[in-house]
Amino acid sequence: MNWWDNNLDGVVTDEPESTYGPGGCLATPVPGCTDATACNYNAAATEDDGTCTYPQEYVDCTGACINDLNGDGICDETQTSPLYSEDFSSDSGSSTSLLSGGTWSATVTSGTGTLGITSGTFILIGGPSNDVHSCTWTSDPIAIAGTSVISLTYNTYSSGGGEVSITASMSNGTLSGGNFTPDEGATTTVLTFTIVSPKNKGRGVDNIVLSGFLNCIDTDQDGVCDDDEVDGCTDSTACNYNAAATDEDGTCTYATGCDSCSGATDGTGTVVDGDLDDDGVCNDVDDCVGAVDACGVCGGNGTTWQMSTAALGGGFYETFDLSAMAMSAIGSIEVELSGTSGGTNNWASDAIVALVDPNGNGVEWGGDDLTTFNAGYSTGPAWPDSWNTGISASSPFTASIDLSAFNLAGNGDWTLYLGN
Repeated sequence: MNWWDNNLDGVVTDEPESTYGPGGCLATPVPGCTDATACNYNAAATEDDGTCTYPQEYVDCTGACINDLNGDGICDETQTSPLYSEDFSSDSGSSTSLLSGGTWSATVTSGTGTLGITSGTFILIGGPSNDVHSCTWTSDPIAIAGTSVISLTYNTYSSGGGEVSITASMSNGTLSGGNFTPDEGATTTVLTFTIVSPKNKGRGVDNIVLSGFLNCIDTDQDGVCDDDEVDGCTDSTACNYNAAATDEDGTCTYATGCDSCSGATDGTGTVVDGDLDDDGVCNDVDDCVGAVDACGVCGGNGTTWQMSTAALGGGFYETFDLSAMAMSAIGSIEVELSGTSGGTNNWASDAIVALVDPNGNGVEWGGDDLTTFNAGYSTGPAWPDSWNTGISASSPFTASIDLSAFNLAGNGDWTLYLGN
């Protein structure tokens, strides 16, 4: 048997710590990490010096994920995205039959319980009888396409003694132990809670969270695969809001002042100009949306007045104040007369017209039942013979009246009288 004094301290042992080198000489120990599973394992080390280092959880010694199904550099074990959440912070109300929130609805299924939201918790309070008081709480369809490793977490609420019965279920898959496995090809799921409350006791849920691993690259970790992202305006108050957009692209446009939104929610909405003539008065209260022409007509062509005598009957007349801001004289006037009815007792030629310039000079023409305004105006041309017939909606009458001989002129307010 051989004995060694490894530390040259007078203590001998039959287990050498070193090996012999070339020529039979005792070799110097090589310190280092001797654990082959460590990142800094040294195969040449003969003596472990406690310096071994190991990879973080889920990654190898290079920092790369051990499991990275979609190759996005985020380890599968840590890559979950929110699919659905509800904390009831935006909901309120109570009901003995049906209650709904932004993304859910609840229905009393038996007994006389009361549904309600209290301090951010959905609660069913059992009725005063000993009957079974129950309800179902149901989410809107939740998108799960492209996801796996889906987990469900929620808090339960209970007031008063007695049995607590709150169960969860999910459609289009299997829910077990808080983990949900979607059926092959499933794109949505509906989450349902069945709640049973004893007499006068409360049972409920809050902080419902459904999360899952996306089998795709999701760079911004918003729960939407990069290939499914839709750029657009995500602000619902903007005119070009796109309800389908998942990523805000900074293109939102807004209505200000008199303007409004066209109403589309697919990203094609526009700002509707509420002050077309830019005069500082909104279209809906503006007396003239546009420019007033030389005849004082809003949006007119500078040579035409238009007026309606819808209530004008036999023996009556109406007065219209006209403005001609840049007209020095009138040579002729074009008249178009139309009506809804009249028959044989209301001819077009019954109409009598007088036009008076700003200086008080006037000329009148036409008329049958009423032949003059008795205002001392000059008598003008007669209506064409074709006007000697009854008025109908399908037969408008036109005439060109020559006024050149009457020297009507002047800038300012003109008056037009129409009579029957």
